[in-house]
Order: sequence, then structure tokens, then C-alpha cells
Amino acid sequence: MQRGSTGIDSQSDTIRLDGISFTRPFPIDEWDPPKTAALYLILAKDDGRIIYVSESGNLEDRAFWKGHHKYNCWVRVAGAEKNLAIAFYPMVDSTPLQRKEMESNLVRKLQPLCADPSRVLGPF
Repeated sequence: MQRGSTGIDSQSDTIRLDGISFTRPFPIDEWDPPKTAALYLILAKDDGRIIYVSESGNLEDRAFWKGHHKYNCWVRVAGAEKNLAIAFYPMVDSTPLQRKEMESNLVRKLQPLCADPSRVLGPF
């Protein structure tokens, strides 16, 4: 798999990575975050590149996108804020460790350009 590439299912617009089915990508500036624990992807809308992978105990809790510590990196890589999208995999009854392990595996595999090596469990 190429760095940051996705496996987009053209039939349903979902994204499948390592057996995980993420939602279709939503334009980030139109997204209404659900109150759920999740694994999420930040993508460039124009080419589907995965820019960032992370997890959250509650997506609704974050000053999500503009307040995120990697926001400036996302915009730089995508070329513009209007080119950002988000997809997520709900993990309602998950533990922080379960989410972190899944995040770390995807970050190591995809090596997204805005990855934060300090958040990865084990070697990057």
C-alpha cells in the first residue's frame, strides 16, 4: 500500500483498511462530530490521501479540527482547509488501549505525513 493511500469501496464510499470499515469521508468543515469513541482518519478530499490517523474517547469533546495540535500540518499537506475530510470507525465499547493499538498499527503501516511518532505504541 502506498504511503497514505486508501482502500475506498466505490460501491458504498466506505474506506477499508486492515479489515476496519471507516465511514465515508465527510468534508471536515461540514462535519457534525458524534458523541462516540472512535478511530479516525484525516484525508485530502481531492486525492483521498490519508494525512493523519488517531483515536478519541469522544469525538465530540475535541475543539476538534481547528483546535487540534496537528491542524496546521493537515492544511499544509492538503493545500487548503476546504480540501480536508474526515472518516471514522466508531468504537463505542472500546478501551483507550484498544483504540491506541489500532491507531499505532495504522500509523506504522500508512505513515501519514502528519503522523505524531510520540503517540505510537512501540517502534515507529
